[in-house]
Amino acid sequence: MFLLVFVLIGVTMITFFLSQVLLDPLALYMTERTREDAIPAIIAYYHLNDPWPIRYVTYVWNLLQGDWGYSRSLSQPVLVGMAARFPATMELATIAIIWTLVAGIPFGIISALKNNKLPDHVSRLVALTGVSTPVFWLGLILQLVFFYYFYLLGLPHLPSSGRYDTTLEIKNPVQQITGFMVLDTLLTGNLVMFQDVLAHLVLPSFALGFISLGVIMRIMRSSMLEVLRQDYIILARSKGLSERVVIYRHALKNAMIPTVTIAGLAVAGLLGGAPLTETVFAWPGMGRLAVNAIGRNDAPLIMGFTLIAALILVSANLIVDILYAYLDPRIKY
Repeated sequence: MFLLVFVLIGVTMITFFLSQVLLDPLALYMTERTREDAIPAIIAYYHLNDPWPIRYVTYVWNLLQGDWGYSRSLSQPVLVGMAARFPATMELATIAIIWTLVAGIPFGIISALKNNKLPDHVSRLVALTGVSTPVFWLGLILQLVFFYYFYLLGLPHLPSSGRYDTTLEIKNPVQQITGFMVLDTLLTGNLVMFQDVLAHLVLPSFALGFISLGVIMRIMRSSMLEVLRQDYIILARSKGLSERVVIYRHALKNAMIPTVTIAGLAVAGLLGGAPLTETVFAWPGMGRLAVNAIGRNDAPLIMGFTLIAALILVSANLIVDILYAYLDPRIKY
């Protein structure tokens, strides 16, 4: 946890350098309507005449106090705008990583147990397709098939965009408690909106998690194959233990160690793919917000998204390190 502080400091230094040193810092706070007599006040307020090391210290101090800058595109503070959209992105990423792990780990195990047989070939094909498919292309194909074509054929179709049906929400208003629509609809017993929210999550979560699915399947397969060749597995089988006990009690726990690492890194991959996925599916999250900020040259908002993503990534790596102590008794803290 102590080292994570230095990682975050490095991220703040990089983002500050890109926005304040390589670019004209004054241009970040000016618009077409900025009066010429207001420029000295802007320079004084943001300390733009100070040397950049002093400006960096001021920037970090403001971050610690909750002042992440002001977003021109949102017309509100960056932290307020990010906080309003954070639950949408985390809900999408959480659903994506859950179904990815639930599907990827069993398929990886089956692929290893049925090595070089039909299930293994199918699993490897799915894994190769997953790591090779661009998320934005997959999202468009999913919309074309499961929304447009299904609609034309008169079949039940999945929503193509948005977080929920706004017209349905008027008749069944959702009480915001946590900001996570799945949890809020369950906590308030709003089953109509619960089903609608889940339906809106299907396509974007599949598109976002499909790449991670391929990676987890491949790592789980190779790790399981390596573990099954170990001496203690041969010894367990020679004792007459059932194959189920050998696989799930002796082999799986050790095979999970590399998979846990990849799962932690997959969180970063999901955040990296969130801007594309949220743009394709018009998902009102931080990723789509960052894309709009890039188009409008809203540097404070872009820097805020970068810091949030870095914080989530280092937190995920910390959780992975803690899980190692449970999975591998050779690791002592």
